[in-house]
Amino acid sequence: MLALVVIGLVATFLVVNDLTPRYTATSKVLIQTNENNVVGFEAVLSGIGADSAAVASQVEILTSRAMLGRVVDKLNLLDDPEFNPYRRPDRQRLLSLATLRDLVPDWLAYSLGMVEPEAAPLSAEEQLELERRTVIDALGAAFEIEVIRPTYVIAINGTSESSTRASELANTLAELYIVDQLQAKFDATEQANTWLSERLGELRQQVVDAEALIAAYQTEQNLGDEQSRSLIEQQLNDANAQLTVARSELAGAQANYNQIQALLQNEGVSSAAQVLANPLIQQLRQQEAEVKRNLAELSTRYGEKHPEIINAQAEIEDLQRTIEGEV
Repeated sequence: MLALVVIGLVATFLVVNDLTPRYTATSKVLIQTNENNVVGFEAVLSGIGADSAAVASQVEILTSRAMLGRVVDKLNLLDDPEFNPYRRPDRQRLLSLATLRDLVPDWLAYSLGMVEPEAAPLSAEEQLELERRTVIDALGAAFEIEVIRPTYVIAINGTSESSTRASELANTLAELYIVDQLQAKFDATEQANTWLSERLGELRQQVVDAEALIAAYQTEQNLGDEQSRSLIEQQLNDANAQLTVARSELAGAQANYNQIQALLQNEGVSSAAQVLANPLIQQLRQQEAEVKRNLAELSTRYGEKHPEIINAQAEIEDLQRTIEGEV
């Protein structure tokens, strides 16, 4: 009985010792739910809706093969044996059918049905595409996307045999998702700008065509010059008024864009006038200042390891993260 217990303990130790450790890192993304309009035209460019279906759609985007493929390319996972079994050493594929086939005599392989018809060799491009699909499948299994209810925060959990790689997976997917959303909004803005330019050209052409029709009608009906000029001037005034409004809105949008670009290159977007004037940010910064004053008072009485000191520091960090998210 003692020998059986010892053997069991040794076997358990060997099995546990041989297990590969797994690490999971989490990165959180806040979904923007407010709507934006371009130069006053409704629904030209909208933000993400606030319903559960819209949030679920963002989860599908995060787990799409296109997004996972970008992670593969950025982290060069094709060369990572953890996700690409074709790059693993032979000792990890010892139990594969091909390896077992080499160890079995031909007569026994035929009797066991281990002999399969030889497939045509893959080209370099086909092999690379096969490895890429395999890596994307493995990467999809390494991610777990969780919606934190009742907020609009999505938690991206990346799991890997390396703690560093797990952190890279979660952070890279979050960064690529944010870049993808910004690119989508930029493309929509470009499309809206193109549409507005084309529409303005059409309106100009309509004015020219209308003037030609008016001139032809005036000639046909022998209308006086004063009546013709009055009608044309009215149409031109209306068109000029619309053009003035469009130019004003374009100038305002361009000014905001230039301000944001300058702030990004210098002190940061958090110092923009729109950000400084935001009531919620002002309230959060006031709360941050009060907590900092409280922390200063506590620091005079307690040490840095005191629970109240730790709680105050944690509250400051939470307020700072909330301010950053609102910015």
